[in-house]
Amino acid sequence: MDTLGEIPGLPGLFVAGIFSAALSTVSSGLNSLAAICLEDFVKGIFYDKLSDEKATSISKFLAVGFGVISFLLVFVAEQLGGVLQAALSIFGMIGGPILGVFTLGLFFPWGNSKGAFVGTLTSFVFMFWLGFGTNIEIAKGNLVIPKLPVSVDGCPQANLTIQSFPKQGESGGVLEFYRVSYMWYSMIGCTVTILVGLFVSFLTKFQDPRELDPNLISPPIDRLVRFLFPEFRHKILWDLGRKMRDAKETINRSSHEALRKQSDGVLNKAFDYDHTETKC
Repeated sequence: MDTLGEIPGLPGLFVAGIFSAALSTVSSGLNSLAAICLEDFVKGIFYDKLSDEKATSISKFLAVGFGVISFLLVFVAEQLGGVLQAALSIFGMIGGPILGVFTLGLFFPWGNSKGAFVGTLTSFVFMFWLGFGTNIEIAKGNLVIPKLPVSVDGCPQANLTIQSFPKQGESGGVLEFYRVSYMWYSMIGCTVTILVGLFVSFLTKFQDPRELDPNLISPPIDRLVRFLFPEFRHKILWDLGRKMRDAKETINRSSHEALRKQSDGVLNKAFDYDHTETKC
C-alpha cells in the first residue's frame, strides 16, 4: 500500500484479496466446527438417526451460532493487547492443557481416564481465569506493565545493570500473580494438567502399569527408565505389560495343553481302532 498505493484500483484489489483470504479461512473453520458438533454431539448423544434434511438444517444453525460467537469474541480480542500477545495467550490457554493431557498419557503410565479428564478441565478453568483475568485488570488500569526503555541516548560508556524497575498500577494479592508473562501460559497449563491428573488418578485407583499395553507409553521413556532405574522401577511398578504377557503365556500353555490332549485322544482312538481291526 505504501509503495503502489498511487496506482488506481490497486488498493481496492489489495483489500479485496485480504478479505477473500480471511473469509475463506473463517468459512471453512465454521463449517468444520458445525460438522464436528453435529457428528459428535447431536448424532452421538441426542439423536442417533437423523434424516439428511434435518442434519443439513441443524448444521446450518450451528454454523450461524458459531459465527455469532466468533463475532462476539472480537470484542474480547480487542482487550487482549497486541496481535502477538493475543495469539500466544490464546494458544497458551488452550494448547497448554492439551499438551498436558497428551504428556500425561505418553509418559505417565499411572494416569487413568478420570485423572486425565479432571486434570484437563481444571487446567482449562485455571488458564482461562489467568488469561482473561490478566486482561480484565489491564483494561481496568489496575495492572500496568511498563515498557522497558530501549534508547541508549545519554547513557554512559560503562555498562550498567539495573536491579529493579518501578512498577505501575496497584500491587499485592492476585495482581502479583497476574504479572506472569503470557509466554509461560503453555508451560503452566501443561504442568497443572499433569499434576492434577496424577493426583486424581492416585485418588481413584491409578492404572497399574503392569496391566498396560507397552505400546501406549513412549518407547524411549520406557527404555530410559529401565536403564537409569533398574532396581527402583520395580517399586513404582514400572514393568509395563508384565501381567498381559503372563496372561498370554498362560493362554498359550492352556491352548497347547488342550491341543496335546486332543491329539493324544485322536491317536488313542486310532490305535484302538487299528488294534480292533487286527483282532478281527
